[in-house]
Amino acid sequence: MTTRTYPYKAWILMPSFKPVEVEFVRCYESFSNIDYGDLTAKGKCVQRLDIYPTKEAALEGGHARLEKHRAQIAKLQLGHDKKLAVLKKAAA
Repeated sequence: MTTRTYPYKAWILMPSFKPVEVEFVRCYESFSNIDYGDLTAKGKCVQRLDIYPTKEAALEGGHARLEKHRAQIAKLQLGHDKKLAVLKKAAA
């Protein structure tokens, strides 16, 4: 069970990374009391990790997510560069 008091307002990041303040009305959990997150007033379930208490915290969370994505892209790019080098070596 959750210890939050409902309803409450908090911040989330939209898919476009725009921070938006939303109202959460209740906990969203299964019959076996598995906590999936909180339910917004519009009926959308949001995971607890994606709920931020302030706009500044939401912006910091967005920056952290983008940095993680950049690191993943850099790792993929390194692998692609290695494969390209092998192809160029084989063509020579």
